[in-house]
This record gives sequence, structure tokens and C-alpha cells, in this order.
Amino acid sequence: MRLGEKHQLRTGSLARGEHIEIVSEMDEGMVFVDNNHIKYAFRRGAKLVVEASQNDLCAYVDPQCHSQYMTTGSMAT
Repeated sequence: MRLGEKHQLRTGSLARGEHIEIVSEMDEGMVFVDNNHIKYAFRRGAKLVVEASQNDLCAYVDPQCHSQYMTTGSMAT
């Protein structure tokens, strides 16, 4: 954001098929995916488009190392 600007999106989620576009204004910007072990350069002028899929996400959560993401008796959704 530029000095004095206020961002419009503070919280929320995208409906299936909706998308949001983010344009970098940073010389040395980075995009981090799922913590810091997957990262991409996101330099000035680059555009990131995030779209909510029409399909649900299926993910494996290992109780040995991801217990904070689980609820009693089942995985968190």
C-alpha cells in the first residue's frame, strides 16, 4: 500500500469461482506459500491472482506433527 492508503479487504473469504488480484509495489517482495519453505519472488509490477476453486480441498493432516490443526475425533475443516 502507498502511504496514506487504506486497504479495502481486511478479512473474509472468496466464493467459489471468485478471484482477487494483487499487484506488487515492492522492489524485493516475496510470496510465501504454506509457511516459508515455499516462496516466490514477487517484485514490483508482478501480479498474483488467487481464485477460489470450484472443488473442495482435500488435505492430509498427520496427527504426529499437525495436532494443532485437528479437532477432537476428526480433522479440522
